[in-house]
Amino acid sequence: MTDDDRTEQKSFQRLPGVPDHTILRHIGGGGYGEVWLARNVVGTYRAVKFVFRSRFQEAAPYEREFNGIRKFEPISRSHEGLVDILQIGRNDAEGYFYYVMELGDDQQRGQRIDPVHYVSKTLQRELTDHHQLPLDECLQIGLSLADALQHVHQHGLIHRDIKPSNVIFVNGVLKLADIGLVTEAGEQASFVGTPGFIPPEGPGTAQADIFSLGKVLYEITMGKDPRDFPDPVTDLASMPDHERLLRMNAIILKACRSAPAQRYQSAQELRRDLVSLQRGSPKKFWQSAVTAATGIVLVAAIMAVASHLKQSPADDSRSRFSGPISESGASSVPSFTLADEPTAEETAAGFQSLFNGNDLTGWDGDTSFWTVKDGAILASNGTNLVRPRASFLIWRGGNVRSFELRLLFKSDVNSGVAYRNKEAGDHVLWGYQAEIAPGGTGKFIATQPRKDRPLAGVGQRTEVTGSKDREIVEVKGMTARPDELIKALKPGDWNEYVIIARGNRFTHWVNGVMFSDVTDNNPARFVESGLLGLEFSPRHSKYGEIRFKNIRYKPLDADVAPFGREQAPIQRK
Repeated sequence: MTDDDRTEQKSFQRLPGVPDHTILRHIGGGGYGEVWLARNVVGTYRAVKFVFRSRFQEAAPYEREFNGIRKFEPISRSHEGLVDILQIGRNDAEGYFYYVMELGDDQQRGQRIDPVHYVSKTLQRELTDHHQLPLDECLQIGLSLADALQHVHQHGLIHRDIKPSNVIFVNGVLKLADIGLVTEAGEQASFVGTPGFIPPEGPGTAQADIFSLGKVLYEITMGKDPRDFPDPVTDLASMPDHERLLRMNAIILKACRSAPAQRYQSAQELRRDLVSLQRGSPKKFWQSAVTAATGIVLVAAIMAVASHLKQSPADDSRSRFSGPISESGASSVPSFTLADEPTAEETAAGFQSLFNGNDLTGWDGDTSFWTVKDGAILASNGTNLVRPRASFLIWRGGNVRSFELRLLFKSDVNSGVAYRNKEAGDHVLWGYQAEIAPGGTGKFIATQPRKDRPLAGVGQRTEVTGSKDREIVEVKGMTARPDELIKALKPGDWNEYVIIARGNRFTHWVNGVMFSDVTDNNPARFVESGLLGLEFSPRHSKYGEIRFKNIRYKPLDADVAPFGREQAPIQRK
């Protein structure tokens, strides 16, 4: 029996019962709930999701999720593009609610369900198998999803997490799933969603849902990661269907505009342009979609094509966030290499580059260990110099508070990203740190002069309480399944690190998977601001090295006050 089997067995033993259903096995999960395969009394297979109060720090988001399901339940059965909610139950004494849904097709067998080997067929799995889908198929998918989304919005609800893995097939029909995040339009809800699909202003509006749907269309049409946006495919102009692909690209660009007011104002409006393209109405379509997509976004798309053509085809280390040069042209910013410039989307969202790709301007470190090579910051210890356990490269642009940091790293040694740190002299920092280490990437610690304070292990969601002399770290749940964490990290290759520090809430993401989530509710040790730096451990890294590049930084409004002075920390899934 594997560790996953033992975990599932323990979860199964603690699982509440569902009237008229037999629970068979765990088939999915995420956030605050778990999804199980079940069979009802007449032998029909269903999916049952359990949501537990204990996984929420506050009662409000738990109640909000329940109310979202309650309001969505009658709507779900009134449109074929939505997963049907068939039953809802709640047990306040035991602290959970559940809902029963129609079961998606099996990846291989459709509705001929084998409960032992069942794997849900999703749009994400179709992308994994085929990478890029034919344009006619993409148009049909876009029409189906836009129609379903319009139905949700017409009833005053918002989905909040549209992405390929949340689109399933039921009897061959595409349906929007994971409706546990549905909430009322205009409601102050938790900050949830998936990096790459979240618009600059955040989720929670109809325009945000349209942005996410546009990113889905981008991924299935161009066969690229959503964070490559707005780059189209490299050889788009040479493809047989390139004219229609260019028009599809114009629709995607409009759906994903950084400013909500410049996007499609409804899913129905988006659907109309998809219908025009599908029916082959070029002139009318071009006027409605392309004209609306002029300005910086079209410039960005054209420049993105140029950036692809300038790169070597063998270079696959390019950042998923990297993108076009600025409108003013490369000559106006000669200190930045093409790959190190923020994309148009990032620039509009407020990101700035902290590394120019050429030298250590703006950074301060011991040049015995730190240098720049091949467009990346490099730390190594080829001479095995005697050294304290860590040497930091410190960003001298000022203290950081609440922020989002994006970077690429490639490492075979112990290192990390330090933030809100104090300087202890000799290029040493103390404070919060996102670990990069064999077996420990994504872990969250707080470094000190004498010992480190581990605040979250890999895959842990924790809350920190206590005092200056006695600190308590309580594990509240997991951020992802062990297999998801293992698959996310690419040893020996470039990996993407996203660090979001907002008030006293800290989340670390590696290649799109959350590796740790910490709420620091210990006022005696919480740090509100401090220095940003990159760490290297010469003492333990003979002949090893760490590389960083494409470093982007965006200051954030705190939105939360430490220790509940104004409101609870933002919830992330």
